[in-house]
Amino acid sequence: MAAYLALQLAALLMFWRARRKLLTPALFAAWLGYQIPTQLNFSWLPAAAPFWILLGASVVYCSRVEPQLRRLRPGRLSPMVAALGAALASALIVATVIVPYAAEQRFTAGLALELRGQNAAARGAIKEAVLLAPQSSEYATEAGDLSLRSGDIASARAGYLRAAGAGSADPSPYRSLAILDQLSGRRDEAIWAARQAVVLDPFNGEGRELLESLTAQRAPTSSLMRSAARGTSRIVPLK
Repeated sequence: MAAYLALQLAALLMFWRARRKLLTPALFAAWLGYQIPTQLNFSWLPAAAPFWILLGASVVYCSRVEPQLRRLRPGRLSPMVAALGAALASALIVATVIVPYAAEQRFTAGLALELRGQNAAARGAIKEAVLLAPQSSEYATEAGDLSLRSGDIASARAGYLRAAGAGSADPSPYRSLAILDQLSGRRDEAIWAARQAVVLDPFNGEGRELLESLTAQRAPTSSLMRSAARGTSRIVPLK
């Protein structure tokens, strides 16, 4: 917060000091036109990028110091530093761009395969996506849903546990996990999962009914079993 406020103060001071320049009022108006709604609402990402470009251009225009270019003389360590920088940049590109893209590609392929009824191939593709992006709760949830629809209860439970471990904000894997744990006699684990589902979605009637049935030591109703079997897949059945 302090850094953000310091940035806004610096922008105001910059515009004030360059107030006599021709384009400063227009740049300040554009800056203000973004800041006012942003303070009352969330920043819209497509508008945020042009704003930072505008702010950078404003800094260049309003700055009293003319930019100076100077030729850098390579030293003895320059080739080594350049090589290390290139290696670091390559590693970052692989970790932040290539691997997530590959994971999403396999995930999308898995959904398409399931639509065509090729469940075995779909499970393999989703599993690859989970391995490439183990931090994705969405991939883990889909892996659990697909395993459950294929009748593999153990793999389904593992998928839901992985989604919970990844901090899923979706209550459905917790509800499915609670039902599976109740059916397998893991009552304490089932109650924990059901409570997590209610915390994430307190207005969901199925979730509250499930938690009440667990705390009252009742068997899950048929509607809850159908809910677990449906899962949270983004698949739309073909008609």
